Order: sequence, then C-alpha cells, then structure tokens
Amino acid sequence: GIMNRTKYEEELKTIRENKFLICSVVSFDLNCLKEINDLNGHEAGDEYIKAFSEALKVGFGEEGFIARIGGDEFIVIIENKSDDEINKLITNYNNLMENCYLELPTTSRKIETAYGYAKYNSSIDKCFEDMFNRADEEMYIRKRQLKEKIK
Repeated sequence: GIMNRTKYEEELKTIRENKFLICSVVSFDLNCLKEINDLNGHEAGDEYIKAFSEALKVGFGEEGFIARIGGDEFIVIIENKSDDEINKLITNYNNLMENCYLELPTTSRKIETAYGYAKYNSSIDKCFEDMFNRADEEMYIRKRQLKEKIK
C-alpha cells in the first residue's frame, strides 16, 4: 500500500545506512486537489487522493516504496534499477494516467500530476536529500509547464 510520512522517514534512515544502494526517487505532486476540495468537498478530495494512490500502486507498486509525504505530495523510492528501467516505469505510469479519471456525482475529472525524477549521483549529491531536492525541482518545473499549457 501507500505509506505515510513516518514510514517514509524510516525508509530514508534505512537508505542512509546503506549508501551502496543504487537509489532513485520520483517525486509527485497531485494537481488540482485544493480546487476539487473547494468545488466538490473534502470527500471528493479524499477520493481523488485514493484514486491517484491506486494508480501509483499499479504503476510502481512492485518496483518501489510509495509514500504520501504531504497533502498532495507523494514519493516513490526505487532501488537497484537502471535509468532505462526507471524510464520504462515512468512511461508506463504516464500511459496509465492518460485514462485515469475520478468520477464525481456531476462530472468526471482527469487525475493530473506533475513528477520529477532523480537518481543518486555521488559526484553531485552530498546526501540523499540532495537527490530528493533535484527530483522536487524537476517536478516543480513540470508543474509550471503544465500550468502554462493550460493558460
């Protein structure tokens, strides 16, 4: 299933203790959650989160550690996979998300996310948080691009 922030912190501790692991992270931001909460109520927002969580489990469940680390923030930690393998997972995830909708009483709403990916690189990452920050930066760039495309 999807882990919470506490389990995520425990996983980070394990990763820090085993620095030899080949580790990558995909950072996700669930777009439009506030809008859904405001327009359709928090129950609809909860359903939006659950639907996205299910999509993450389908896309990455067997391959990574998945956690919700904030209201609309999720992370997948993937160990011992090549860039090609991770890019294939992300491509499969993107294909899955093309047809991922939340059915609301009055409408159907496409589940929209932005994501960023980073692989641990000992030459530029002083610590694992540096890798997470790079993934987050990439995610926010994608988020801005999505907002500009919508305008």
